[in-house]
Amino acid sequence: MTRIAAAILLSAAVLTARADCDYQTTREKALRAIRSYYSGPLTEESRNKPLAYYHRTFESAFRGDFEALRIVFLSSDCHSGDNEAWGDVTWDILYIVGDAQFAAFLSRLTASERHEVIDSFASEGWFEHCSGARFHQYFRHHFPQTYAWFHPKDLTKR
Repeated sequence: MTRIAAAILLSAAVLTARADCDYQTTREKALRAIRSYYSGPLTEESRNKPLAYYHRTFESAFRGDFEALRIVFLSSDCHSGDNEAWGDVTWDILYIVGDAQFAAFLSRLTASERHEVIDSFASEGWFEHCSGARFHQYFRHHFPQTYAWFHPKDLTKR
């Protein structure tokens, strides 16, 4: 009986870990999360501009506007200073913008800007329990064009 219980617990743990790595969202859920971010964690203490500025900038970024994406990722005005919240923002934006458009955005950045954007994906975010080969497999499968811009050493934090 003990072996059966141990096998069940081990199977559940493996399935749970696999489910965490296979996280899926919808564009609508990601949009809600980011809209909550720029009107929530990006509070009065961290905002330097009126809320309308953040609304306009983030909404333009959602449509794949390169300059708006550059501002969102590279301007400290758009960061709450809360790494936990920001870790989810990067992945949500990637889901909203889509693989091809985000890869095109990366192609238009300078090497140093691209490195800064890539570094922003290194925080745990959704992938807190998904590391190593499983993370690479997930990223490569769901975002192959964007993944191609990430040098393997940029993903060693996984």
